[in-house]
Amino acid sequence: MQLPLVLERYTVFRELAWGGMATVYLARIRGAAGFGRTVAVKRLHPHLASDEELVSRFVDEARVAAYIHHPNVVPTLDVITHGSELFLVLEYVTGDSLAGLVSASIRAGANIPVSICLFIATGVLNGLHAAHEAKDEKGNPIHIVHRDVSPQNILVGVDGIARVLDFGIAKAANRLSETTYGVLKGKIPYMAPEQLTGAANRKTDIYSAGVVLWEMLSGRGLFRKESELLLMNAILWEEILPPSAFNPSVPPEVDRIIMKALSRDASERYETAHAMAEDVDGCLEIASALKVAEWVQTTAAVALAVRSKLVSEVESLSLESLPPRILSHLP
Repeated sequence: MQLPLVLERYTVFRELAWGGMATVYLARIRGAAGFGRTVAVKRLHPHLASDEELVSRFVDEARVAAYIHHPNVVPTLDVITHGSELFLVLEYVTGDSLAGLVSASIRAGANIPVSICLFIATGVLNGLHAAHEAKDEKGNPIHIVHRDVSPQNILVGVDGIARVLDFGIAKAANRLSETTYGVLKGKIPYMAPEQLTGAANRKTDIYSAGVVLWEMLSGRGLFRKESELLLMNAILWEEILPPSAFNPSVPPEVDRIIMKALSRDASERYETAHAMAEDVDGCLEIASALKVAEWVQTTAAVALAVRSKLVSEVESLSLESLPPRILSHLP
């Protein structure tokens, strides 16, 4: 895609991140009286644009996210069409993915403080609860299940707030796309046992959030296997040790919370993500948003500096000098 590209009142300038389905770009929204704001624009990869299921999933991501209004969920601001393509406009959050933060901590040889892990977990759980409880315009529950809760889909801002993102494969009552039988949705290491057979409800997300918290505290993957078959077998049958087995600083109360969330019997898990968040919030070890913010800024200093430079370049460009319409060739 030739940049910059004008999409109605948005101008897309820089590639920010690349994933399996889409690329995320830095963009600016233009308004009257010189108003401007940096946003993120998500574009489905061109070679996937002819796949009707993936396009429907992309549209569903915007539709589902539009029903969720919560500080712990990255909001979708707009949907733009350009030619035959769709672009999602998301709020730009200064921060790093939890995956990046965990990797940076491991490289530094440091455990993430228990109090910080707990604060991040409460944010994720509160965001998930907002999704689970979301209703449509008529007040009807739409039964959203994220199905892909993982460190890659959790963004922790420099304000210390954890935000859930990417509802591209979420299950909801009013989705356009249908789940293909026999195709697993999500990242296998974070799947609940029942999700391996295609079942998914809010307790599936609670299990996945438990895996994320377990890994943050222990500094390692919950299941490490050489193949997907061995991995799925481990999820179904392998003994799960509490995180304190690998990090002695984890208190028994935190072990109890995590092991409840990771119960293979869904009936023994928390009934709601909010109930688990309340349990976590009751721990004496939990940090403040200020402490988490300081940790993010220190741990992700290199990544934040790179992104800050990109944002500065975008914000320094004179939008007034751009022609009303920039011709671009979309591959």
